[in-house]
Amino acid sequence: MIAMANEGLSVNKAGALAGVAHSSLYYNPGPRFVAPKPEAVSLVKHWCMAKPAYGYRRITAMIRRQGLKVNHKRVHRIMRLNGWLKPFHKRYRKRTGKTLPQPIGSNEFWQADMTKIWCGVDGWCYLFNILDCFDRSWVGYNFATTCATADNEPSVTAALQSRSPETMQLPGLVFQSDNGGQYTSNRFERFLKLAGFVHETIRKKTPEDNAFIESFHATLKTEYIWPHDFESFQHASQVIQDAFNDYNNERIHSAIGYLTPAEKYSQFLQKELKEVSVKLC
Repeated sequence: MIAMANEGLSVNKAGALAGVAHSSLYYNPGPRFVAPKPEAVSLVKHWCMAKPAYGYRRITAMIRRQGLKVNHKRVHRIMRLNGWLKPFHKRYRKRTGKTLPQPIGSNEFWQADMTKIWCGVDGWCYLFNILDCFDRSWVGYNFATTCATADNEPSVTAALQSRSPETMQLPGLVFQSDNGGQYTSNRFERFLKLAGFVHETIRKKTPEDNAFIESFHATLKTEYIWPHDFESFQHASQVIQDAFNDYNNERIHSAIGYLTPAEKYSQFLQKELKEVSVKLC
């Protein structure tokens, strides 16, 4: 085409003879980078600072919960440009050959476990937790300086006070735990029978069978425990109480449609109420 132009042909005629589109002859590509709007950056920054453990999808969900429309790709781009993205770690999931239970309602399947927390002058202390595997609610806990069966029982009592305060029973509920002595002692087994629970234990040396609460403990430590350097048991107790309230009422969960556990449980109760109303009619 350059040779034809040198022989006296116009650029348009030379392009036509060479089969080049007219628009391509005069196209001057400009920079593709378009800076995000300051108000969008400010909004994303607010949630990144408020929830530093959240990835771009949860940040997007938090913005949408405010009634604002935003694309997750735009949020990802803003976070990437400002260095706010969480480091990515690929997870390799160990296959156990066992399918995890998939409860279809609240108060149907709970998992329980204990984790240790360093409390400065008071040394290691023990947090007994119970999780509803349907709505992901942290239904009960007990934080103690010792690790005995007697320290485990108040976590169940707290959970029952939350979900069934009138009778303190939930007949038929499956209560799953590991094989630790705090969960398999005769005393604790009798305690669970009084509540009407069906007690199941996971296979030995397979914590992945307890996956729901293992995942919960990872979240609890990453977002609520590790950011603090506890000076004492009392200090940790206050942070755990605040974490309990925030986790259930403020923290959104991807597995339940980016709702909070409290919202998911409320949704379940409303559905149950409608079904009862239909049956009565």
